[in-house]
Amino acid sequence: MAKFNYKKWITENKYGKLLKEEITWDIDAYDDSADVSDASDDFLPEVKRLIQLEIGDEMVDGELEEYIEATNDYYYRMARKNSKGSDPENISITAKAFADNVIENWEEDQ
Repeated sequence: MAKFNYKKWITENKYGKLLKEEITWDIDAYDDSADVSDASDDFLPEVKRLIQLEIGDEMVDGELEEYIEATNDYYYRMARKNSKGSDPENISITAKAFADNVIENWEEDQ
């Protein structure tokens, strides 16, 4: 009989979501030209998945990319201001936080 792998079972189980590491976009403290395209390859697909889960197909074609770009601009400005400050700090943005920002902006425009 094979050995029971509790950790594998938990991560594959519905409760495993608690153990799943969040996907983040890490911006260096001195990066004054941050862009979401610099995030890990799985960041934007996760952002889009989270948005889809939250609002479904309510966005008109093209809107999703526009709101992602607007949110990207917000974080670009934040990183630029941070890098020029007297005590810059690394910035870490979760895919969930980015998606929530996109959804919030979209809902305000509805």
